[in-house]
Amino acid sequence: MKKIASIALALFFTLGFAASASADTGLNQGHQLTYVTDNAGLLTASDKSTLESQLAAVSAKYNFLSVIVTVKEKDSREAKLYAADFYDENTFPMAKTDGAILLLSMQDRDFGFATTGWGQDAFDQDSQDDLDDAMLPYLRQDQWAAGFEAYTRQLDTELGDYRQGKATGKVLIVIVAVVVGVGIGFLVSWRFKAQLKSVKPDEYARAYVKQGSFFLSASTDSFLYRNVSAVPIPQNEGKSSSGGFSSSSGGSFSGHSGKF
Repeated sequence: MKKIASIALALFFTLGFAASASADTGLNQGHQLTYVTDNAGLLTASDKSTLESQLAAVSAKYNFLSVIVTVKEKDSREAKLYAADFYDENTFPMAKTDGAILLLSMQDRDFGFATTGWGQDAFDQDSQDDLDDAMLPYLRQDQWAAGFEAYTRQLDTELGDYRQGKATGKVLIVIVAVVVGVGIGFLVSWRFKAQLKSVKPDEYARAYVKQGSFFLSASTDSFLYRNVSAVPIPQNEGKSSSGGFSSSSGGSFSGHSGKF
């Protein structure tokens, strides 16, 4: 009996330690989660409910799973990889073949954005920068609900633009503008050129100098000054690149990490 009690006690402590470790890192491996997982306790019940509705609407509108997660701390993984693994390891209210996750880790104020499926085409560098520009001013002031709602609105905008092909339209506009500009420039240059008289270069301009009136006894080259300009290298403020990467289970993602 004592042996059975000892085994049961050891099992109890082992399970308790595992649960504690899971709570500390904020991971919910294998759980059925909603659109908002607030393990860090940043949102009120009302704010969370509002955000849930907004993310559910965006997800349904584009058939694109959109979730937000907060944790108290993460492990040594980069925030975008941590976010991608969280996305892979859990289930959500809809299929996650196409989707995006925003994850905040409060200990070091890290954030990670990761997207998969057609989201990798929709969210290029500029689109991800737009998401940051929308939410970071609020997050840096600890205005969590406002920051998440700004992120969700911008997410809706970026997905809508991609679906409507506005990105392609912008490229076509630029191409047409360049072609028209080059064409107009060519016509104007050709017209002016047609009005010019053909001339031949004369290295010494002999035709303009009276014979015997100019004598050059000596010539020198003198260095006057040097103009040096310096351009500072742009800083990325701790943000990682927005290129593609793989989750720990091999899933294909793109995204970036940063600080708030």
